[in-house]
Amino acid sequence: MMVTNSRQKGILVCLVGMDGTGKSTLSKKLVENMNEHGIKTKYVWSGLEPMILKPFFWVGKALFIPRHEPTPGTYMRYSTTLRKVLRNPLMRTVYESIFCLDYAIQLLLNVRIPMMRGASVVSDRYVYDVLIDLAVVLSYTERKMSYMLRAFERLLPKPSLVLLIDAPEEVAIKRKDDIPSITHLSERRELYLSLAKQYGFTIIDGTNTLPALQSTIWSAVREIS
Repeated sequence: MMVTNSRQKGILVCLVGMDGTGKSTLSKKLVENMNEHGIKTKYVWSGLEPMILKPFFWVGKALFIPRHEPTPGTYMRYSTTLRKVLRNPLMRTVYESIFCLDYAIQLLLNVRIPMMRGASVVSDRYVYDVLIDLAVVLSYTERKMSYMLRAFERLLPKPSLVLLIDAPEEVAIKRKDDIPSITHLSERRELYLSLAKQYGFTIIDGTNTLPALQSTIWSAVREIS
């Protein structure tokens, strides 16, 4: 568990984990529970959603990976192509800078400002998910990952509670039809579990029934609210 930033008025609860673990469904139900119990709460999807820098992503995609979308059966080809392009130091720096700046702006608008106005926020994904995606693409070392997290922590609200919804890759891939590959999941699950150990996330068994998961999550939130 991480301590809430003293400048925050509400609490920030983050549900993180691989695709297919039920984060969105659980996040929205948690928001309902919190509002029903008098805790003014906003739901926020905090995966990377490019805004003012979106044109840079379009140009890069068109120039460097025009036919390698991460769809089922082509994930390894896409991943290999993208990593090859980003071996170039200049391309790597530009990609990383755009990625981080755009995400910091997104969370400033969607998370920090609502919390400064007194709302609590349930974040479906957070900086950990986004940096894990970046770490996979750019082959970050553990040291580099820690450095990036520390940089974001200086700018962004610190969660009151981080819940890692974990499930085996074989289970998660059956729950969503847009997951490109089981490799896509396994590359990320290892990083999630490593971060959970390092930062003290609460790990929730995502293979449990939906009512059981909702009850476990609500109990954890009630302890801090």
